[in-house]
Amino acid sequence: LNPSDITEDLVSDCLYTAPSSQVDLLIRTSGETRLSDFMLWQAGLSSLAFTSVLWPEFSLLDLAWCILEYQRGYRDLKQARDTHRRQMRMTEDSGRDREPDRVHWMTVRDEAVQTASGSRHQTSSSSAAAAAAAAA
Repeated sequence: LNPSDITEDLVSDCLYTAPSSQVDLLIRTSGETRLSDFMLWQAGLSSLAFTSVLWPEFSLLDLAWCILEYQRGYRDLKQARDTHRRQMRMTEDSGRDREPDRVHWMTVRDEAVQTASGSRHQTSSSSAAAAAAAAA
């Protein structure tokens, strides 16, 4: 296997989540604002919700709040995904080999998580998507 053979699609196809659709919303309970290497690749272009509610107490109301926040930031998230797809198409069309922008997306997301406030629920999709769109 040559380094030039490794593509974003190849990596995605080799993961145990390959048959599943893309993650739209990832919810982290317990007040932790980190993913601990959990689904980093799959959540690269997803909305992240952090809540201080522990999993056993996570209720339908908490889920509804996370979905509402996801819906509020959906336009920015969609714009970031579209920008990423355009960049990947341009790379494929140009015939040049370059690394995918995964590292950039993770960096933007981590930055948004680090600057999030200490509220009961936090989401980073809007700020991460806006920062990614501005950087593009």
